[in-house]
Amino acid sequence: MHCPRCGIELNENQKFCTNCGAKIGNSDMLEIINIKWVIISIVAIALVFGTCILATQNNNPPTDTINDKANNEVVEDTTTGDDTTEYSVEEEQEPQRPITPKPKCIYETSDGVCFTTQIFKVTPMDYYDCTGGWTTYEVERPAGEEARSYGITLCKYKYDNWAGATKMCGDWGYKLPSEYDLTSLAKDIFGINISNVPNERSYVPNQAEVNTVPIKALNLYAAPNALWEDTEESSSSAYIRGLGFLDTFNKGYTERFIGSRYYNVTTDRAICVYDPYGVAKTKYVPPKPKPVQPSTPEPPVQQAPAADEKYNKEAENALF
Repeated sequence: MHCPRCGIELNENQKFCTNCGAKIGNSDMLEIINIKWVIISIVAIALVFGTCILATQNNNPPTDTINDKANNEVVEDTTTGDDTTEYSVEEEQEPQRPITPKPKCIYETSDGVCFTTQIFKVTPMDYYDCTGGWTTYEVERPAGEEARSYGITLCKYKYDNWAGATKMCGDWGYKLPSEYDLTSLAKDIFGINISNVPNERSYVPNQAEVNTVPIKALNLYAAPNALWEDTEESSSSAYIRGLGFLDTFNKGYTERFIGSRYYNVTTDRAICVYDPYGVAKTKYVPPKPKPVQPSTPEPPVQQAPAADEKYNKEAENALF
């Protein structure tokens, strides 16, 4: 302990300071002891606080290092001195579907739409195949797994023309034409702006103005010319593009309307276009043209020889 007056070091049992003579009492002794413990406590707290700060700095790397890691840059590990590389995790992407080479087009429109088949008669899809096993038709049900692979979502009728046309094009590696595809074809045939408003006809005043090149190439003379689109309107209907080359008013026309998917002879025709993702299950074989029957020449008229005329005349004179 120290003298409270001069500060010289004293023994604990001394009652007077040997340097200045000051009296050392019990209260002074307690004050000296308290000061000593206060100093010790402050030093201990300072050591503990400093240790915590150092530990926190070691566990949290600098902000610059975190940013470097986020940017996939090479950063130096300050603890080992080695270089490490951090990579961000990318989301898995679906594999790209292979592109099917474009086939030879039977007819390609001025807009670049490739028609790959002539007009053909549709084999309707039955309700069992459309639903994947259900037999009670006239009830709307979701399409089965196989039908959905063709883009069919709903089923209702016992025999479905639109679903059948969709499947036939899909089996050949093609697809039904879209609204744009059939509008492009109609524009090439009629040479006018085509309306896409349902049930609104676009007329050509003179049949002579109809372009017969696509008509002949796609065999569109085969009636009726009501061609299915790929747009499914409901379980009972889908969109159709009608092509009329000569009506009662001697005008060519075209219109887009909603037709019943139920099998009937007025909607059993379709045509296909190129599908860049199509995979053929069967090969499309174009229909063979009907052979032209040669005309049978009429037999030549045989004339009686001159000798026969002489004998006939003599016989006639003998009778009369």
